[in-house]
Amino acid sequence: AGSGNKCFQCQQCFALFTRSDHLNRHMRRHTGERPFTCQCCPFAFSSNDSLKRHMRTHTGERPFQCPYCRLSFAV
Repeated sequence: AGSGNKCFQCQQCFALFTRSDHLNRHMRRHTGERPFTCQCCPFAFSSNDSLKRHMRTHTGERPFQCPYCRLSFAV
């Protein structure tokens, strides 16, 4: 552990990963799999993080604020 060895390799593009779950997430780029579906609209996403970010379009949540002008953003 801690050596930085990348031991999980994509067999399609040969990208290397240190964790199997990172390889599995990467593989969705090749397969087009989108297992995370929005409950409010027909959109689906390849990662849960992308779905969470998308959900802000429905909730109006704007968690990021500029420290200078105080405008808030959803990104």
